[in-house]
Amino acid sequence: MSVARTSFYFQPPVGNLSYAALTAGRGRRDPEIASRTGRELEFFSSGTMALAAAVQIAVERRPTDSPRVVVPAYSCPDLVAAVRFAGAEPEFADMRADSTNMLAAAVDEAFERAGEEAVAVIGVDLFGLPEDWPALAEIAKRRNALLIQDCAQSVQAPEAYPGELAGDAVIFSFGRGKPVCCLTGGALLTRPGIGRESDGYPQGGGSTLPLRLKNTAYNVLVRPRPYALLAMLMGDRLGATRYVPLERIEAPDAGVAALLEHAVADYWAQHRDTTIAVFEALDKLVSGADKLRWPAPLNAAACVRRLSRLPLLVDSAEGRDRLQAALVAAGISATTMYGRSLPTIVAEYDGVANTLYTPNAARFAAHLLTVPVHDRLRPTDIERMRVAIADWAGSGGAP
Repeated sequence: MSVARTSFYFQPPVGNLSYAALTAGRGRRDPEIASRTGRELEFFSSGTMALAAAVQIAVERRPTDSPRVVVPAYSCPDLVAAVRFAGAEPEFADMRADSTNMLAAAVDEAFERAGEEAVAVIGVDLFGLPEDWPALAEIAKRRNALLIQDCAQSVQAPEAYPGELAGDAVIFSFGRGKPVCCLTGGALLTRPGIGRESDGYPQGGGSTLPLRLKNTAYNVLVRPRPYALLAMLMGDRLGATRYVPLERIEAPDAGVAALLEHAVADYWAQHRDTTIAVFEALDKLVSGADKLRWPAPLNAAACVRRLSRLPLLVDSAEGRDRLQAALVAAGISATTMYGRSLPTIVAEYDGVANTLYTPNAARFAAHLLTVPVHDRLRPTDIERMRVAIADWAGSGGAP
């Protein structure tokens, strides 16, 4: 949906400082990613490639004629691109009502539909909120399937990882808009002994200097005034979600891999999180509004996590669109994220009708609105959000 703006000030929906820029990473901290997580670490040229590599492990582990991978019915289309590149097909599981988590019964139903062809289940820490990993781990163990943890939108503090990494394979993404933004790159962390039988992946091109220059430009463009101009020029194309098939898997060269690793270390050490401040400013409004609520498992305790965005659910799609317009007019890029359920997005790309009934995911997609919590927010931006939401709630969501 196109939303008009009224000023040349526009805070982007995501946009943490890039620690891959020319002015960042001068401390060259010891990254310690593998040692802190107790995992084997491999870098890729994108998070989608890292996810495809994880699915390849599952396919090699359980050879079958038509492998299937259980995935959430609301998530990024890149999940399906990774699954299909690895030679498998997705089996969609519906979400819990008004939640970022999959419904355990729906996951079991997806495994039943796939039968012996099911080789893995992918859970997603959507917006940085945790999946119900104990429930998924129990199902994966019972089904003899690989548990893949997608942390593309979640990079927690390193001391949290002993209790955070539940998957047999865990992936991170460092692309545009991710918590650790390097405009490229992904990582795969696997439990010791869970590796690939195939040879190493080909190395991609590129070098650190052009990448640092791009990230320096990115740090300029995500400032409110340059971003306002960029959003005006690009319109609906900026941040648009679509399904794009994955064409290859490659590893970055050694210099880029080292840059990615140090960017994570700098993020751990320097990131200024604004999640708690935004949540506290909005919580009384959300809790007191008849037509607005937080999705589960978002609450005050969950805000100690490093979220990529703060999700809201509005009682009607029309009210959601009006609230989005009010926030955008106030200079805050509130987004509807993927806009539709994942089965619908993929079916449209395939040129077929979506026949899978996932009502909770469809409702979530139709009622979701996200507001930024990135490290560029200022107190005045948080106040802009509060006032816009208060005015919308005071009018009953009417235009």
